[in-house]
Amino acid sequence: MLNFQNSIKEVEFKLGGGYNCAVKPYKRSERVREEIRRIIAETIAFEAKDPRLRRITILRVEMSEDLRYARIYYTSYEDIEGLPGMLQKAKGFLRTSLAKKLRMKFTPDLSFHEVKNMDVGIDGWIPEPE
Repeated sequence: MLNFQNSIKEVEFKLGGGYNCAVKPYKRSERVREEIRRIIAETIAFEAKDPRLRRITILRVEMSEDLRYARIYYTSYEDIEGLPGMLQKAKGFLRTSLAKKLRMKFTPDLSFHEVKNMDVGIDGWIPEPE
């Protein structure tokens, strides 16, 4: 016969309800940064007016602890003249897109950082701390 209390504990363990689980939940900042990376990449790929922007790859997004600032690391496999300036001009458009698609109290301020001469592996790329 199944004990009711043991069943509850087993379900809570599977759901992570206060018990130590093998899988730890992600910090909110990690979930937000992945969502921002996805939204920025999709917005550039499908909504950007300048077709040259579609040739960049968003590698990683780093968030401040208060989620108000986002550093976006990108690369391009082609040499596109004036790319940092184009992204700076598109910054307002990208923030507006983020505000519409991301439910947060504040839309983070975006800063773009180009990564050159790197090897992108299967696991992605991790920026050096500045």
